[in-house]
Amino acid sequence: MSGWIDLHCHILPGLDDGPSSIEESLEMCRIAVEDGIRIIVATPHMLNGMFPVDRRDVLEGVRGFARALGEASIPLQILPGADVHLDQSVPDCLDRGELVTVGDLGRHLLLEFPQDIVPEGTEELLFRVQLKGVTPIITHPERNIAIQQNPAILTGLVSAGSLTQVTAGSLT
Repeated sequence: MSGWIDLHCHILPGLDDGPSSIEESLEMCRIAVEDGIRIIVATPHMLNGMFPVDRRDVLEGVRGFARALGEASIPLQILPGADVHLDQSVPDCLDRGELVTVGDLGRHLLLEFPQDIVPEGTEELLFRVQLKGVTPIITHPERNIAIQQNPAILTGLVSAGSLTQVTAGSLT
């Protein structure tokens, strides 16, 4: 299956600030396929205090949505993931198996920073995640005000082993 992979998409209906209905989700997927996307990683928000999404919600949501995609004959693969809010509990949550990594493979974790700051202790927290064999992927760092004002912050985090993911809208 050739084509694009959407690594960060709030596609599961009713879990967070993404689509509110299955119809809306399916229409988003039809558009994605028209744009050449063949795989979407479903990444509802986790640990952000606004949406009570847990691992079971994501995995069940992906299974159910995959069935809906098949029934609608939409040629798209859906994988589990999460957009995890940067929080000191992340390493312990990983140890307890509470978080969903990209594809649920235990290798890469999407981490969303607060909008305005890079919290003190972020480097150590990301290092603790890496010690668990998981590579942090900082989601949409271009939205973070502190990084906008001082891009060297992001350079340092990437030099220390983190990856980044920017939104397509920021590039276009």
